[in-house]
Amino acid sequence: GCKCPAPGYCFTIEHNKEYRPTEIDIEYCEQVEEMGTDNAIIQFKHLDAVPKALCMKHVGPYERFHESFTEAFAYMEEQGYKMAGALRTSYIDGAWNQEDPEQWVSVIQIPIA
Repeated sequence: GCKCPAPGYCFTIEHNKEYRPTEIDIEYCEQVEEMGTDNAIIQFKHLDAVPKALCMKHVGPYERFHESFTEAFAYMEEQGYKMAGALRTSYIDGAWNQEDPEQWVSVIQIPIA
């Protein structure tokens, strides 16, 4: 198996080109202490740093992500930023440590240029 450092850090990379409530194409990523051997389910890879990103904290259930995405993309347009890579979402607090979905915290990370 592989070991993850504590506290754990995980995020998703969104491969859909636009918000979709169904047919979601994401890549789940989790920090590990060392690279392991790929298998049919898990692949290990090094991801390059994102040099510049617009980051926005989302508080509340995932069903309301579209509200935060809409606000973030409106801000990008107002400021003249262009998306420069796949959107990422980092999950800070969720069902694993907060019963109330209103207390869930995520960070939307949009690479920009």
